[in-house]
Amino acid sequence: ARQMTLNNTHFICDHRKEFPYYNTTDEFISLNINTDEGINLSFLAKQGINQVLAFPAYVNDQTDSFLILAYQQPPQETDEITQAGRSLADRLAAAAINIAWGDKLYHQAHFDTLTDLPNRALLRDRVKQALLRAEREDFAVAVLLIDLDRFKEVNDNLGHSVGDKLLIACAQKLQKNARHTDTVARLGGDEFLVLIPDLPRQSAVAIIDQIANKICAALTEAIDLGTGNISASGSIGIALFPDNGFDIETLIKKADAAMYKSKRTCPGRYHFYSEEMNVEIKLRFEMLQDLRNAIDQDQFFLVTNLKLRQQQVMLLVQRL
Repeated sequence: ARQMTLNNTHFICDHRKEFPYYNTTDEFISLNINTDEGINLSFLAKQGINQVLAFPAYVNDQTDSFLILAYQQPPQETDEITQAGRSLADRLAAAAINIAWGDKLYHQAHFDTLTDLPNRALLRDRVKQALLRAEREDFAVAVLLIDLDRFKEVNDNLGHSVGDKLLIACAQKLQKNARHTDTVARLGGDEFLVLIPDLPRQSAVAIIDQIANKICAALTEAIDLGTGNISASGSIGIALFPDNGFDIETLIKKADAAMYKSKRTCPGRYHFYSEEMNVEIKLRFEMLQDLRNAIDQDQFFLVTNLKLRQQQVMLLVQRL
């Protein structure tokens, strides 16, 4: 019997009804293309195929795919062919398991386990690509740092399980209100970051303003988490490339400064970074360092300034 090799021929059955042999436990299936049992492979008949041997590849005790050997004339002896086909199908299954395991490890390394959002590692790569593209094509890039307001109160009063549900719900809101080209990532705790790439320089602020307003409005909407409706606003700080920085560390640092400005002055809203914030942060940092040094060197001492009325003095003298 003459075997025919079909180069680059494959088929995909997304629905099990189209290829109803996925539940088989046989080592291989022999199908006649010209009968009803082989109707799902009838397209092979146009290439002169009359019979196929289908070898299921099992992954986790389930049929993952099939290795198809196609023939113009059915082979007379099939023992050697079926043994080789079964061996090759097993190798394909092993390769599929390795690919699936590799995908799982990649996902675990690059996505947050709670919200399934990109984590810091994947975010760093996407920011790097966005900045390279922006520098090459003269785009602006925005980093929106979001911190949920009073999230600790939810954890303390309702428990961490409710807090986790709130984080998941907020992550979904952020994804829904970001553009499909944006990246929504979780940095940890109740901090999220939205990367907005490929912004035209002239209209960047207007686009960011629109997105930030949508996010603020969405976060303040009440959420039913099974313990009653919870409203969790978020304070947002915004930094821009190239105006505020040229790398991810600088942009996040300055977005963080703008975010804390929002928390102090108008929680649930957003601020764009400005250099005045940097001066304020530097002064505060220096003051805290001076206070810590003074404590370490025991430079603090108590000063009292008693102010007593005449009646109080007379009463004190009488008691003495």
